[in-house]
Amino acid sequence: FGPGGRLGWWADSGEAVIRLLRELIARIGNGTRASTDSVMYGQFLASALAYRGHLNEAYATDRRLFLDPNASRFSQFMDPFLSLSLLGVIPESLAATTFGHALEPGRAWEIPPFNRQVRYLRGLPWWQARRDTLSLARFALRAEEEVRTQKGAIGKLRGRYLHAGATAYLELARGDSAGALRLFQSIPDTLCLVNICYYEKLIEARLLASQGRARQAGEVLDLWVWKAEGPVFVLGVLEQARIAERLDERQKARDSYQFVADVWRQADPELAPYVREARAGLERLAAEK
Repeated sequence: FGPGGRLGWWADSGEAVIRLLRELIARIGNGTRASTDSVMYGQFLASALAYRGHLNEAYATDRRLFLDPNASRFSQFMDPFLSLSLLGVIPESLAATTFGHALEPGRAWEIPPFNRQVRYLRGLPWWQARRDTLSLARFALRAEEEVRTQKGAIGKLRGRYLHAGATAYLELARGDSAGALRLFQSIPDTLCLVNICYYEKLIEARLLASQGRARQAGEVLDLWVWKAEGPVFVLGVLEQARIAERLDERQKARDSYQFVADVWRQADPELAPYVREARAGLERLAAEK
């Protein structure tokens, strides 16, 4: 049911994935044999809810793991915490405490199974959105330290990526968008093998578009948006629609705007501005035709 699965991409009006997950969880609760940690069922449902724009219900559904990610050893999978934090659904105090764990002296930066990222290492875009240059600078120093002290190759590569990302976000938070873009572009794509990169790629595309380099921005999104999860995937598709319209790629723009309007047709009010933008784009394209 995740973004990589066929059902996970549906934008159907009946929200079939959510209904199927509810039914599955109900059956498991009635004694059907389960193959994974049952604490994760709420997170699977929360991820589907967040993808369809039901942000507040997603928070309520996965609240146990939001408050205590150690309640399941699989909690790094399909984790909507960062997306919901960026969209203002996770309480500010909870997000600040969670991401702040990365800055605690003596805390080891964990490497969970399957090269995922633990939640407290994913706070860079959240700090940048708040122009929290102090936290970004401290994170960059910690990442540099990880590169020096980690014995394993994966730990060193992860430290390199996080240091580069923190430095780029720091430039952006300081208001230097041109410098930030150069830093984002300088991060080797090979480091994405051991890191989650799509937030940085989305920002890179937006910075390129803001400088009038729409063709390059579109190429970045075409390559990376499909790696995204949950609401940030939909926001990436909306960015694709904006860029395609600018490039007069009318069918691509129309399809992308339509996807956003469909997938968030019943979304929470926080997402209404994006839905209105998508519908306005469809109206413009129809009028021009």
